[in-house]
Formats: sequence, C-alpha cells, structure tokens
Amino acid sequence: MKLKDVVGVTIPATQVGRYPRPDWYNYEIGDRGWVDMCVDPHFLEAYTDGVRTILMDHQAAGLDIVTDGCLRYDAKGNGDAAWDGNGVAYVGGTKKTQYKPEGRSLIASIIGDEPAKDIFKVTGMSELSFFRNRHWWTIEEEPSEGKLGIWVDTAKLALENTEMPLKFSGPSAGVAAMHSVNKSAKSDRDIYFALHRTYNKILREIANAGCKIIQMDFPFGYSHWATIYGKLSKDSWRDLVDAFNEEISGVNAHIWVHFCFGVPITYSPESAPLTYSIAELYPYIAECKMDCVQSEAAATGGKFVERELSAWKDYCPEKDIAVGAVTPYNSLETSEDADRIVEKALRYVPPEKLALSSDEGLSGTGYLTRSGAMNKMIMLVNAARKARKDH
Repeated sequence: MKLKDVVGVTIPATQVGRYPRPDWYNYEIGDRGWVDMCVDPHFLEAYTDGVRTILMDHQAAGLDIVTDGCLRYDAKGNGDAAWDGNGVAYVGGTKKTQYKPEGRSLIASIIGDEPAKDIFKVTGMSELSFFRNRHWWTIEEEPSEGKLGIWVDTAKLALENTEMPLKFSGPSAGVAAMHSVNKSAKSDRDIYFALHRTYNKILREIANAGCKIIQMDFPFGYSHWATIYGKLSKDSWRDLVDAFNEEISGVNAHIWVHFCFGVPITYSPESAPLTYSIAELYPYIAECKMDCVQSEAAATGGKFVERELSAWKDYCPEKDIAVGAVTPYNSLETSEDADRIVEKALRYVPPEKLALSSDEGLSGTGYLTRSGAMNKMIMLVNAARKARKDH
C-alpha cells in the first residue's frame, strides 16, 4: 500500500499514539478483557463516548488520519496495561508478577546481556529504576491470544464511529519482551518468535475489520537504542528483524513503525540521547516489510532530521516516512518551527511519501490537556496545508 492511496491527500497530518483523556473518563481496564469490562454497562457507554470525543477533536483540528487516542491504555505509568504493558497484559500463557522474576528479560536474551545493560546508559538510569513500579510477566507456556482480542474490539468500535482514515496503534511484541521472562520449557528464541506470531493473528483481525493503517511502537523493543553503541551482533539483528516481519506478515494494512530516541521532559536537548538520531538504524529498518517509518524531529528543533532523512534516502526511499513536526510536551514551539522542519523534510522526501505527526503520543507525560493537544494538532495541520500549497 502507498500512503497517498490510503489517505487520499499528500502530506497528511496525524498524531502518534495516546491523546489526553476527557476529564470525566476515569476507567482503568488493567488486564481485564473486553467482555469482562463490558459487564459494566456504564463502562461501555463511557468508553464509547470517550472515543467519540477524541475522534471529534481530531476531526475538528483537521487531522487527515484520526486515532482512538489509545483510550484503552491505563493512564497511570505503572498501570497493568499502560502503554508498555498493554499487549503482554492480555497474552495467554503469561502470569503477572509484582517484581522482576529471576533471569534475563526475553529481549535481553535475544540481544545479549551487555547490549541490554548499555541501553540504560542512554536513559541515564539503571535497569532497576527504569522498570521501577512496572509489572513483569513470566511466560509459562507458548503464548496465545488470550484476551488480546481487546485490541480488535476497540479498533472495531473506533471504526464504527468515524468515516475518516483511522490509525490503530499499540506496542509491538518486542515491547512485550521487555517486560517478560521466559519460564516455559521452550527456548527464549522460540518464545520470542511465538509472541510475534500471536500478535500477528490479532493484527490481521484488525486489518480485516477495515482498519487500513496500523502503527506498531518499538518493533525491536528497546534495542534500537543500542545502535548508539553498535554492539548488537548480526545474529541478534537478524532475529529482531525476522520476528517483526512475522508479526506483520499478511496484515492487509499500511504498516507504520514508531521509535523513540529521547524524552525532552527528562533530558536537555544537548544530552544523550537527544544528541543522536536513528540514522544508524535505517539498514535494519530497510529490512522490515513495513510501509512507513516515523521520525522524531520536533523535540530537537529539527537539529538532526537531515541526517536521518539522508539515511532514509540511502536505505529505504521506497518506504513512506512520517516526520514529527510538533512536540508532545508543553514546549513553546511555534508554527514557524514546524514549518522549518517540514521544509527540511521536503528537501529529501517527495510530497506523496511524506506525512506529518507529533513526535510521540500527546498524553505520554500527562502534561498536555485536551486543549493543549488541540493546539499542537492545529499547528501540525496548518503546517501540512501550507506545505501542500507551496509544493
């Protein structure tokens, strides 16, 4: 699929992931399934109204691709099914634990202990502090769909409430591997690939329900940060790429991937990881059978975007690219800042292959209100319209 064919306009504007909840929506789904939640009729009414509110906000702002704002995520960062645990919390064959079980995380077993430890140098935190207050899961038997069908049910609900192109997003199976330890009788590698095949069944159902754009976050788990150190072996990269390709195999949708390379709320623009880009990652992105890669450019004021776009042009110009032109934080960027990033992008990317987005989800830190998120989206939409007119 090509972006312009799916959306119908060049340089479409959209957001990444989460959107601020309406104040009156206060449900936390946790690891309960959709049927379990819908036993409470008040939940279904509140959830449906919440999704409709988000869709109306997106449409009012003028976005070309809308989302459901990931309302199904727990709002609290340490919730059972917040962003990072939202998939693994529902997978069959797993058991939630309060603390990290003994043994390596599933992702560390794929990339090796040393690269896994090096990754935390990027964040300036230890593994213990990085995962503090987050639940872990043990994988006790081969993963199955379990309650992960909640992704399908919530996607269908959103599709029923909009006629605009809808982008469904969720953390990849690689993210589930960040928060799980294999305690089954099968090898870590076998379980890692089985986890991706489980997600594949769900993603196929979402696409078959009519969702034509699906975004997967962190397709390699947190391993993309290891490109800074260059310590991942070829075999590790091969497994990471092959597993992700199994996750999206046969999914009849325009597949986006989202990476994160830093959080400006935590780091200054001159400190790691914001002094890096994901340019080094593009040889591996090129091997992924997806359609659109998302780049974060706004948090650094577009400082490194040209380096990344040059890598995109060298390795995978056949893929579409979505460039982050607004931050997801209370940063005081202006319309002129967004326009400059778009102009830089158009030096490398043909208009029909370019999309604009926020760097990350618009409620990941909890700092943006709905009105603040609306301002960001309107700024993004105006940048897209200006670019269409000028180009």
